[in-house]
Amino acid sequence: MSGIEGHISADAASLLRGEIAAAGGREVFFLGHVNEDGVVVSAEVLARGTDVSVAAITQAGAYGDVAIHNHPGAVLEPSEADVTVSSLAACSGIASFIINNDVTAVYVLVEPMKPPQLKPLDAGELLGVLSAGGPMGKALQNYEERPAQKEMMAEVIDSFNHDKIAVIEAGTGTGKTVAYLIPSIAWAVTNDERVVVSTHTINLQEQILHKDLPLVRKIFMADFKAVLVKGRNNYVCLRKAHLIEEDPELFEDDDAAELHALLAWAFTTKTGDIADLNFMPRHRVWEKVQSTPETCLRAHCPYFRECFIGLARREAATAQLLITNHALLFSDIAIHAENGVFSDSTILPKYRRVILDEAHNLEEVATRHFGASVSRHGYNRALNTLYRHARGRETGSLMVLAAQLVRCEARGAERGQVDAMAARLNEVVMVSIPAVQFSANDVFDAVAAEVARARPDEAGTVQYRLTPERRAEDMWLRLQEHMMRLVAATRLFVKGVAEIIADVRKLALEDEKVAGALLDVEAHLGWLTSYAATLDAVCNDDSDQFVNWLEARVTDTVTYVSVERAPLDVADAMVQNVFEQYPTIVMTSATLTSRKTFDFFEKRCGLAQYRESFSKDPDVKKKARPVRAMVLPTPFDFKRQAAIVIPTDIDAAHFDAKSTMAGHGHSLRDAVRTLLDITNGSAFVLFTSYGLLRKMAREMEDDLAARGMNLLVQGSGGRDELLKRFRSESHAVLFGTDSFWAGVDVVGEALQSVIITKLPFRVPTEPVIEARAEYIDAHNGNSFTEYTIPLAVIKFRQGFGRLIRSASDYGMVAVLDRRVIEKYYGKWFLQSLPECAQMVGPLDELVAQASAFLTQHREAYALRRTPGAKAAGHAAAQAPPPAQPAPRPRASRRRAKDAG
Repeated sequence: MSGIEGHISADAASLLRGEIAAAGGREVFFLGHVNEDGVVVSAEVLARGTDVSVAAITQAGAYGDVAIHNHPGAVLEPSEADVTVSSLAACSGIASFIINNDVTAVYVLVEPMKPPQLKPLDAGELLGVLSAGGPMGKALQNYEERPAQKEMMAEVIDSFNHDKIAVIEAGTGTGKTVAYLIPSIAWAVTNDERVVVSTHTINLQEQILHKDLPLVRKIFMADFKAVLVKGRNNYVCLRKAHLIEEDPELFEDDDAAELHALLAWAFTTKTGDIADLNFMPRHRVWEKVQSTPETCLRAHCPYFRECFIGLARREAATAQLLITNHALLFSDIAIHAENGVFSDSTILPKYRRVILDEAHNLEEVATRHFGASVSRHGYNRALNTLYRHARGRETGSLMVLAAQLVRCEARGAERGQVDAMAARLNEVVMVSIPAVQFSANDVFDAVAAEVARARPDEAGTVQYRLTPERRAEDMWLRLQEHMMRLVAATRLFVKGVAEIIADVRKLALEDEKVAGALLDVEAHLGWLTSYAATLDAVCNDDSDQFVNWLEARVTDTVTYVSVERAPLDVADAMVQNVFEQYPTIVMTSATLTSRKTFDFFEKRCGLAQYRESFSKDPDVKKKARPVRAMVLPTPFDFKRQAAIVIPTDIDAAHFDAKSTMAGHGHSLRDAVRTLLDITNGSAFVLFTSYGLLRKMAREMEDDLAARGMNLLVQGSGGRDELLKRFRSESHAVLFGTDSFWAGVDVVGEALQSVIITKLPFRVPTEPVIEARAEYIDAHNGNSFTEYTIPLAVIKFRQGFGRLIRSASDYGMVAVLDRRVIEKYYGKWFLQSLPECAQMVGPLDELVAQASAFLTQHREAYALRRTPGAKAAGHAAAQAPPPAQPAPRPRASRRRAKDAG
């Protein structure tokens, strides 16, 4: 311990002293910023606590900052928790000070660190890794250089060296993951600066972890640490697990068996990760033991040392490369946007360089995470988690808190106060919770009754968008009144419980179980507070910057009801919370362009604001940052490997779940069967409608089985399970919708055909799609050509991309939607694909052409797999496929209705 001179400036000390006094002398957590001499010259308050503890939000700091908190007593000796937190902060280059309330003395746990001087990457050295005579060539047998991969790596290197945004469309087979992993690891190791790699699908994560990173380790000269980062709700909370073990009577009997199995696992697992469980618990059971930021005692938890989240955070804090998914990354970004600082709500440590793979999904992901949803299930879950009375037993976090208050060690007058608070809790439970429960059921019953009068779609879903016109209708005014009653009842209940919690905290009870129970209750109150705020916004905020709607999904047994809210546009949010936050951002995918340009992608995600030609801001040059967009071709020979088959006598645009006949020509069922016969299965059949998929599956299952084809249907199992079966079973046929159009990878002869039943236009009446289209049209745009078609083209390219995944793959993509050759916009779909053989005409005539194409490749494939026949196989593979040119598309001036 020493004086503050040389550690904290007089101005900063005055600020710290004032904030501590304003907090009543309780603990306050600050983030200090230093000058060139390592002296704290400014600070900001990040958290205020009690007389004995405060939240340590070290993730908000940058390298060189100082985490500062005060000890209200005269003793500045660090606790074990202080040492642990400071050690974790030091991994991110953050120093730690403890001060007294007068800010006259300081205990320096970790000295301030000077930010390292960043060293640019040596492009020549790294590109040499990919040369035939370099480390990659030595590590891989029969290695061939890929010019596009080297070009991409050069661009990624430049983005790191010059703080650029790079947008890279890299065709299938480019080797894009290795092209960005090598520079990312090199930068992280050289400059001690973390890099985040985020993907949209688990499939790509697993490829990076189990295929690409092991390869990079073989050829990389320096050691590095890469960690998969998951959301904290994947981990068990030991405090909650021990609480259930000690007080099983406070939890429902229905869950006892599952909870018992969970506890047995929780007390023996080394990771605490739900992925390590040998069974999948029900959601409501896992919720009772899962870790959440709101219920975490952090350094004051009795299980802090063994904490699985703490272990995961320490692993992440000491890693150079963090692998995660868009959902977790954008959850982190949304929390940061709301709070203004990095938060303990996620386990991602501070990072400054980001790689966003599968970036074509960014607008959809951002829309989801910058929006909000309130459902009947969510409200009931929050209320039941607080209090539930069933089978003569009272359970829930309020009952746990009441029980812990009764049991805590309190004497004399304090004992009487504690007992009085427990009694007040029981009173609130008896009066307020039934009122909120009644009001919630009233709201969601009313929503279900009103919305269900509309015609549901084929999946049984009704979406009722709250347009200005509908807000004036009697129906909405009635619902609005119901919702605001629920908002008022919820806020009254939350206020009543919060006042009791505040009174308990004033007693400063040194009881860890009471402290944990208080946090649990506050977390559940937080859910209700958030729900009430969303309902209030939906009712009273009619800003055109948000889309609000009511939704009901009807099944045979239950109606799911929710109130939804989403941003109309995410461009500004992306600029403010992503592009302005990270010096290096690389966005890549195989499908970022539409009509050969990045205009659509850049406008939708906000990058267009950095392009002078798109910007309305006269000062754009002052704020613009370097953005580089490039398209890299696939190394695969699509002209030889793939054919696109377009029957002219099928009118799939009008097929739906009610009828698979267009009134003339082949039925969809007959067309699919004919095409499947060509390949004897080994096919994906991609639908845009789950209702049509189910109808076709019912109609064709027996027929396909009689032909020796095993039908796999989306919904009959998990995606990974279905893919595993598809790869292993001969002559399999997989019927899939949205999740099988992208992010799935089947290499080899298991997949020889992809049948696209219909051009993948989004449903025009989906609330967000409809609102965005209306906005574009209202601002002198053409929503069909500027929004609807580009969305569909990118999805179409994703579906096409399922076929060819390696240089030896071959097959056909059949498109059963005549609009692709008859409508003026059809050429935009076809021109978006790699150049390949096209077969267009009546289906019966195409069968022979497609069969000949596939037979030729099947023979070549067999030759390549025969020892000693490599040259013959190669020669056979080079033979040109039979094809005929596509007819010229007919012009049309129709717009949105063409997507029907």
